[in-house]
Amino acid sequence: MTPSKTRDYNKDYYSRPEVKESHARYMKAYYLKNKERLLEKQQKYYVENKDKIKTYMKTYMRNYKPSKKSLLGKDVIDPKSKVVDKVDEDKV
Repeated sequence: MTPSKTRDYNKDYYSRPEVKESHARYMKAYYLKNKERLLEKQQKYYVENKDKIKTYMKTYMRNYKPSKKSLLGKDVIDPKSKVVDKVDEDKV
């Protein structure tokens, strides 16, 4: 099986509701069973790749623009808006 066929098969298989639910239960149990080991591994990776992660996050956050739909109805303040906080206007 070629990599693209495998990828397509896995995408279809894991998108099925019963498989998705079962896999989520399995992964939760796996994480709880191996939590300490996984956290140590994660911490070690972060320490060894701190500069790489920092550079990536800096680039990512500059380019990241969430869509209003992705915020699922949360109140969104447009950073370009010129909203003035009227409570602070009264301060001297």
